[in-house]
Amino acid sequence: MLIDTHCHLDDYENIDKVINNMKNHIIIVSGVSTATNINAIKLANKYTNIYATIGIHPEFADDYTDEDIAFIEKNITNKKVVGIGEVGLDY
Repeated sequence: MLIDTHCHLDDYENIDKVINNMKNHIIIVSGVSTATNINAIKLANKYTNIYATIGIHPEFADDYTDEDIAFIEKNITNKKVVGIGEVGLDY
């Protein structure tokens, strides 16, 4: 079994096929914006082998609202959300 600890699955046309091919592995999908945080949680809730991290990438930090922060705070208790990320310094 492999565990991918940082994966972005937003650009695949046949996402179900891609995930089905990885069904014997654990995948952690990283959200970087409100849209990708929502998508990461949806994927994690849909598939048993997928988990999510949600957060604010520094590139998008200026665009976040209080509602976006509240969304993250509300969803960190979801058992399929395993961490806060993607965050960090934007060099």
